[in-house]
Amino acid sequence: MLPGFHFEDWRIVEEGFHPEYQLVAESLFALGNGAMGYRGSFEEQYSGQTMPGNYLAGLFYLDGSSSGYYATSGQAASRARLASAPSWIGLELEFDGEPFDLNRVEILEFRRVLNLREGYLQRSFTVRLPSGRRVNVVAQRFCSMVEPELGALRYQVQPLDFSGTLSITAYLDADVLNQEKDSDDPFWVEVEAHLRRTQCYLLTEIKQTQFQVCTGMKLDIRQNGNQVNFHSFRLQRDRYVGLSVDLPCRPGDVIEVFKYGAHTTSRYYADPASLVGRCEYVLKEASRKGFTALLEQHAQAWSRKWTHLDIQIEGDMAAQQAIRFNLFHLCQAYSGQDERLNIGLRGFTGDKAGGATYWFSDLFLPDFYLATGQVEAAKNLLLYRYRHLPKAQAIAERVGFSGGAALFPMATLDGEEALGNWELGLEAIHRNHAIAYAMHAYLTWTGDTSYLVDYGWEVLAALSRFWMQRVQYSPGKKAYVILGVTGPNDYEVNVNNNFYTNYLASWCLEFSANLLGELETMGTLSASSRQTFPKAAERAEWKSVARQIYLPKGTDSGLWLQQDDFLEKEIQPKTALPPGTLPLEAHWTWDRILRSAYIKHADVLLAFFLFEDRFSTEELAKHYAFYEPLTVHESSFSHGVHAVLEARLGYPEGAYAHLNKALLADLSNLHGDTQMGCHLPAMALAWQALIRGFAGFHVEKNKFALNPALPSAWKSLRFALSFRSCKVQVHITRTQCHVINLTGEELNLRIHQRDYKLAPWGEVIAVRK
Repeated sequence: MLPGFHFEDWRIVEEGFHPEYQLVAESLFALGNGAMGYRGSFEEQYSGQTMPGNYLAGLFYLDGSSSGYYATSGQAASRARLASAPSWIGLELEFDGEPFDLNRVEILEFRRVLNLREGYLQRSFTVRLPSGRRVNVVAQRFCSMVEPELGALRYQVQPLDFSGTLSITAYLDADVLNQEKDSDDPFWVEVEAHLRRTQCYLLTEIKQTQFQVCTGMKLDIRQNGNQVNFHSFRLQRDRYVGLSVDLPCRPGDVIEVFKYGAHTTSRYYADPASLVGRCEYVLKEASRKGFTALLEQHAQAWSRKWTHLDIQIEGDMAAQQAIRFNLFHLCQAYSGQDERLNIGLRGFTGDKAGGATYWFSDLFLPDFYLATGQVEAAKNLLLYRYRHLPKAQAIAERVGFSGGAALFPMATLDGEEALGNWELGLEAIHRNHAIAYAMHAYLTWTGDTSYLVDYGWEVLAALSRFWMQRVQYSPGKKAYVILGVTGPNDYEVNVNNNFYTNYLASWCLEFSANLLGELETMGTLSASSRQTFPKAAERAEWKSVARQIYLPKGTDSGLWLQQDDFLEKEIQPKTALPPGTLPLEAHWTWDRILRSAYIKHADVLLAFFLFEDRFSTEELAKHYAFYEPLTVHESSFSHGVHAVLEARLGYPEGAYAHLNKALLADLSNLHGDTQMGCHLPAMALAWQALIRGFAGFHVEKNKFALNPALPSAWKSLRFALSFRSCKVQVHITRTQCHVINLTGEELNLRIHQRDYKLAPWGEVIAVRK
């Protein structure tokens, strides 16, 4: 944990204000509900270091680029970036004209708490102003899990030792820019503004993309528990509206400002009048219900979520609260209710990497949603890719592929490639595998083929047609090779025959051919689908090529090599590096990194992670012993992958060390960039490390299988898991595994290599020998 931060039961706490960590704290304390979110910046004026950010799912602006790369690569001429949205949370305070700035006061007490169980952020602090006046403040806000367009704030001010006039200005501000920006040109344009005594509305539009947003606020004020019928001064300038209220106050008075904020967007409402009208309705209902009732509804929604989500670790407070923190942010980032949306690399905690969706979301996140009973969310991740299939086919066509082949973007918001570098934007073609693997995960967890019948087969066919054109036959190797690629380890670019890329290309072709063959046999395809469905001859060719794809292997070592000529590099473990060398990106030139054998994160081992049933434990042990010492773990998802692999090898203590780094990646700012947002891949992989690693969950011949082994620091591990039509409660101790069936369906179960029949509503207790 960062200095000054600690865990309490269901809480992440900052005790005392630490301005040097304010940017990181704004990421850690961010709130969201899948439709919108905002960083944990202060409501009141703060002249210290801060990076406010408010985000609305699916709303982006275009970063225009006219570089030669875009002109010659066939990619789009501009890149979509998540747009920082108009802010509704802002308040400014003055006491008899003296500004209240948390950076210019003496802080006597300060406590900031993220309540994970009930989903709200709270600050309480006491300060002494430059004039000597003492003021106490308690601020509490949340982003509603019940009403996805609504946020609410209760800001309580108490003068402790003076009388005077408190001036409160509540405002909406669309004069905002992204944290990570290419220029200072604003991308919001004001369309219209409405100001009334207790409420304001600001209708704005994003240049180029023409997304419109109505941001509104409604203000209620109480003094010593009594409703204040206040008069307000209306404030207005370009892209800004506000209400200012003056209130007399005495020592001990409690002034409560209730501010309700709402965003309605043109993604869901057709015309500006609808946007404004809906925003007015949301705020009217919020004010009618009141903050306390809204918070109670919101907390109940979180309680229902935690019923499926919570993982209980006995004996390790840090791991217990850290996994809850990670699960909390995963749920805030994506609700799964809109197939047009996916999961940004940093969720709603920051706009690093343009807020784009990366291949990680397809590879690491579906298992989480499926296992926690959010099947529709996982299916909508697949539908998101299906909706972008025409653009993926257009990208492939622009770079020379034909016949409906698809190349999905490495990073995207709108289906076009959002990366501006050729080594990842064009050569990291392994991202196509992630799409197929997400379908594989969906089928494994649910057994539901309806998605494939209606949509998925088209995606698999397009992916397979890409690989059939991307491979080329090598007479010398008497096999199909894949040249000029960047594998998952992007400390190696433009290499030939990356093992992971080639292995998964082979798997994708085989998987697609077999699955599409089964679909055709089932006879459930529509008449129109049958006309364009890949014929048996084409599928047979896929399988033939799959069997002949070259996989680089060391002649003497017998190791699968990361790519051709990998052993020509100087193979020195990371422990041989001089102290202070890591991270490599901060100390070495890229020329030196690319010539070294050091690995940013799992590459060959990522194939072992994804397909544990295809590699023996002996193979894994041999490859892990070779590749892990070369891996510098300078990626947010590295430690989670390695935790799963060490647990599979029977090294729970080594797995525990990796797990802690995955769990605390953001809480300890392990990678030095949490100020730009939290790392969702690390969070998803921390969950995988617990479920697939320490619980040893896997699917073995369509059976729900567990092979648990806990680290010495833990007494027990408890969680719920959904699989096919069943939901089970699992309780693992050091001596036994107790599984309870929470449904009326029988489940075939395998624990420590022994088979069981788990009866409806029944239980099994397996004792470890």
